[in-house]
Amino acid sequence: MQNGTLTITTVIEGNKTQVEYAAQMRLQEDSVLLIYEDGGARVQISFERGVLQIVRQGDYQMQLTLKNGELQSGSLGIGGQSGEVATHTQKLTSKIKAGGWLCTAKYALIIGGQPQVTSVRMYAAVKE
Repeated sequence: MQNGTLTITTVIEGNKTQVEYAAQMRLQEDSVLLIYEDGGARVQISFERGVLQIVRQGDYQMQLTLKNGELQSGSLGIGGQSGEVATHTQKLTSKIKAGGWLCTAKYALIIGGQPQVTSVRMYAAVKE
C-alpha cells in the first residue's frame, strides 16, 4: 500500500461538493484498493472487473456496489437502524495509469423506492 490523496467530487440533485482525503492505496493494472478515514469512519473503495464497491464503517454503515447498466443491492445503517438500498448504475468508467486512478460514475441511489441521482468523480494520486 502507498500513501496518496483521494479527491471526491459529488453532485446530488444539482448540489456539488468536493472533499480530499489522505488515503492508503494499491493501484494495479487491473484493480484498485483505497482506504481512508472520514471523521471516525473507515472507508474502503475497491474497483475490479468493472465493479466498484464502497464500504463505510463508523458513524454510519454503508455498502454500495456499482456495475454498469445493472441494479445492485446494498445496505445503509444509521443509529442502530439498518435497511436495504439499491443502486442503478447508468455510467461507470475507470482509468488506471502510473501513479493515479480516475473513476466516474452516474447512478441512482434508491432508498425506500425513491431514486436519488448522483454523479461522482474520484481521483486518487500516489504521493511522490
